[in-house]
Amino acid sequence: MLNIEMFVSTTLRGSAKGTGKVMYTLRMKKGEEQYYEKPPEIGKADGTANRLILWSICRALERMPSERMILIYMENTYIASVINQGWLEIWERNDWKNSRGNEIKDVDLWKAILEKARKVGHNIAAVAGRHEYSEAFAYNMSKINAESNIFAKVEFEEVTPVHDRC
Repeated sequence: MLNIEMFVSTTLRGSAKGTGKVMYTLRMKKGEEQYYEKPPEIGKADGTANRLILWSICRALERMPSERMILIYMENTYIASVINQGWLEIWERNDWKNSRGNEIKDVDLWKAILEKARKVGHNIAAVAGRHEYSEAFAYNMSKINAESNIFAKVEFEEVTPVHDRC
């Protein structure tokens, strides 16, 4: 199974709603060799930081047609906890309700992530905290005009692809 690293950042923080941007890139590792997918993508939408990150994870999963081990680096501790602690399976068993009986926020995206991962056989884990692309993404997100609800391809010097495929 090939290992994929996903790096994702957003301009939104916390649970506040607003218009924000999200940027991600994927990196494949195979043995000692590293391949970078070119180029990173940026999207813009109304929502929360959680929704933008989930949206980018869905988008990335669509780009991986075969089984992968995916490690997602993000600054969002909530989403990382959900992924790492197996909450998706618990929520699914509880009809997408939390322990208090309330419907899960962004359930459409959580369901899509679980469905896409199962369909292909992906294993997903997450690491919360700043990552090696955090500063580059923050800088470039402020400079790039992304259209609403689409991902645009982005090229910037901080990510130098070695190979064009995952």
